[in-house]
Amino acid sequence: MENQDNLEEIGPSISHKATDMRSELLLIAYLFFLAGCSGVADTPEEQPIDNQRDVFHARFENVETKTLFDESFHLLWNPEDRISVFKGNTNNRQYRNKYLTIKNYADFIFVDEGDVYHSGSDLSNPASYAVYPYSQETYIDESDESIVYTLPTEQEYAVNSFGIGANVMVAVTENLEDMELSFKNVGGYLAFIVYGESSTIKSVRLTSREGEPLAGNVIITASHTSMPSVSFIQNANLVPTLTLDCKDGVELGSSAEEAKAFWFVIPPSTYSNGFAITFENSDGSVVTRTVSGSRTVLRNRVYRIGPFGISFDNPSKSFSESGIDGLDETGFNW
Repeated sequence: MENQDNLEEIGPSISHKATDMRSELLLIAYLFFLAGCSGVADTPEEQPIDNQRDVFHARFENVETKTLFDESFHLLWNPEDRISVFKGNTNNRQYRNKYLTIKNYADFIFVDEGDVYHSGSDLSNPASYAVYPYSQETYIDESDESIVYTLPTEQEYAVNSFGIGANVMVAVTENLEDMELSFKNVGGYLAFIVYGESSTIKSVRLTSREGEPLAGNVIITASHTSMPSVSFIQNANLVPTLTLDCKDGVELGSSAEEAKAFWFVIPPSTYSNGFAITFENSDGSVVTRTVSGSRTVLRNRVYRIGPFGISFDNPSKSFSESGIDGLDETGFNW
């Protein structure tokens, strides 16, 4: 589209008289002759590799889908997305998406923050490690060059998707000269598809019923040729609950056809007794439903649960734990 716009802008200038065009061409040829005689290069001088003109080109791996729905699921970069880049050393450099529109690819440019930039310790692997989203707390463990990251306890609601910043991804280049980032997803995805009359959801809490951690400090192992793996650092503020912040509230539809999806990104693991999911209504009342039985969540796979209905009308249900209709351990093929 940018090329098309440029063509429209220069189109009217083509109506010059032939003599004017001939004069302009002679002038351009003369200027090139002078440049050649004076030794001026016809290409810009090569810039050092570490400067603000560094641009990493980023794309995604494909996301696998499973259960109940077959529609494609596509990841997109947002204009405000930022990443951490460790360019051959342990220094956490911040890069931002230069585009102002949502795309399935992005170009990330270095954010110059003065004293934040320093050389860091060199890594034995001469490559660039990138982590989304950017966090000042992310670092490289020098002992094995794994990535240390903190999975937050709160995610934000988004329509038919997870919220911005919830989907942790990593990329490793082939070498330091390689500026292509192929981001691989770290987590798996749960989408609870819910309906209910006269309900406006303020927040949703997801809890592993046997206390397996959903948030906290993790080690991410990544390379250029293999899929990433994640493990929790023991005794490091591990939390078994995630909260989905729905901001001004999400009004539920009254039927399965009008259901709303609430997405969580969680660590790949086997959850030995499934999950409890608690919905908080705008009036403060809550209702909890469960998906029981052992559930294995694989990296990069979407699990859609539902549609199922909830009701806040009966106060006795406010704090009850009931299985999701048709989705118990015998009736639901995860």
